Amino acid sequence: MLLAIGNHEGGYLLEDREEFPFYFAYFPFQYGLERKDKLDRSSYHLHRFGEETLFLSLDSAHLVNPKSQEDFIKESVKEFENYNHRIAFFHVPMWSGTESDPVADLRDRLREVWKPLFESLNFDVVFQHHDHIYGRTKKLLGSEEFPYTSDEGIVYVNSGCMGVNPIDNVKDSSRYLKVMSKRHLLKIEVRKNEIKIKALDQEGEVFDEYTVHSDHP
Repeated sequence: MLLAIGNHEGGYLLEDREEFPFYFAYFPFQYGLERKDKLDRSSYHLHRFGEETLFLSLDSAHLVNPKSQEDFIKESVKEFENYNHRIAFFHVPMWSGTESDPVADLRDRLREVWKPLFESLNFDVVFQHHDHIYGRTKKLLGSEEFPYTSDEGIVYVNSGCMGVNPIDNVKDSSRYLKVMSKRHLLKIEVRKNEIKIKALDQEGEVFDEYTVHSDHP
């Protein structure tokens, strides 16, 4: 399992590490962390699939400030710069797909710190959760002013709604190609130069699918 820390693991924003006893005790994550005391394990970590795909699990300000993870993100990409696919995932999304937004300030901070970093390092897909909806953005790049889509942009996917009730108050947004209240899971297939993603409902039916092409130097 690849996990990303969130508010249900122990606290909402920048909590003390002692508030997350079970999360760090049961899930050492990255190789090497199992040898560390649970209170010393990092809340953000990297994973490699084969010799093509780099996954970064990040902490959306539950224990660690997003700004303090910048060097980790840069160094991870540099170390595995020959990997063709770069994917980040974390809990609180950069954009909300719901009408109510109690964490708007945090979303602003995540976009300010991570969005330009993901773009400069040529990330392909970003998976984000928390809102209990399904959403898929256009390929976003650059300014917050519209239009700011680009063939070179990044797809942001809001997911994480299979074992909970979906939130009904979804909203239309010009950033999103799709946003809906639906229980689902994602099936991801990674090939040499592309990432195929299918969204399946609780009956196993595909209701959204798309391909992200990546060809990093």
